[in-house]
Amino acid sequence: MYQTILVPIDLSEDTLTQKVVPHINALSQTDDPDFYFISAIYAPSFFIASKIVYSKQPIRDDDEIVQQALHSLQSMTKKFAIPEEKVHCLIKAEPPRDAILEIADEVNADLIVIASRRPNFKTHLLGSTAAAVVNYAKIPVLVIR
Repeated sequence: MYQTILVPIDLSEDTLTQKVVPHINALSQTDDPDFYFISAIYAPSFFIASKIVYSKQPIRDDDEIVQQALHSLQSMTKKFAIPEEKVHCLIKAEPPRDAILEIADEVNADLIVIASRRPNFKTHLLGSTAAAVVNYAKIPVLVIR
């Protein structure tokens, strides 16, 4: 059913990752899909694995910050029961919604699985990133709350 699944991961909030683990593990048992784990980091300030990193300069793909984020993402993927050859990790230095939708197009994803934060008045039922992805995605989105 799904051959390529995109899983956005927020490196600053491990509880969101924990929410998606059982769902991703179940999906991994279906049709042996490839999983693309993505994390978006965005200047000027952002969090990486509970450490505040501040930069006034634009982030480039070869920056140490991106490499640290990639290492953190790779470590987080070990929580999933997925064969190593089916796991792909990507870091994008863009706003989360843009990064998620761009990678979904690039890898020809069949499904996006995203955890949602606690909603507020503006976002109603979903967190702001999840709501934006649902509104703009061209493929199915599974939101885990």
